Amino acid sequence: MNWYFLDACSLLNLYASGRLEQIVTALGLQFSVLPVVYPNESQFVYARDGLRRLDSVPLDLSASLKSGAVRIEANLSDAENILYLEFANADIDDGEAMTAAAAIVRGSGLVTDDRKARRVIAERAPQTEIIGSIGLVRRWVESQNVNTAEASEVLLNIEICGNYTIGKREPELAWCRLVRKL
Repeated sequence: MNWYFLDACSLLNLYASGRLEQIVTALGLQFSVLPVVYPNESQFVYARDGLRRLDSVPLDLSASLKSGAVRIEANLSDAENILYLEFANADIDDGEAMTAAAAIVRGSGLVTDDRKARRVIAERAPQTEIIGSIGLVRRWVESQNVNTAEASEVLLNIEICGNYTIGKREPELAWCRLVRKL
């Protein structure tokens, strides 16, 4: 799969990585977001100084939008709205539910870091490829032979700038620990 819808968390994480364009280019991907995700939900990441989180900075996708790496898609169709309501009734947050509905109906993959959303969507639409932002980073690292120091820096960017915790249930936890030597 080369076309993925991003939910808000995955967009923030990939942007915070500082390698969004490189990931898209190296893996030959196309990312799409709904207007509810960008600019509505995904508005800022944090700057960092070493291990210290600094002030928030606006999320600026202008270069990614101009290059075509990221597209803002149309709002949900009637069929997508019905599926969105099913997911929302399963207690999936609105942004993830809308993004999943669009991905399923339009035939793309889905990038989400929400564990419950992954489970519910996989049960409802097993044909839809679901991956997390860390999984995409790993694909990029391995396909481009990115050195461990740079890979570790990218993960640190996601954690600090994206305000994301790589938790015990992260599907790529073993890889993250290996890269970060935790």
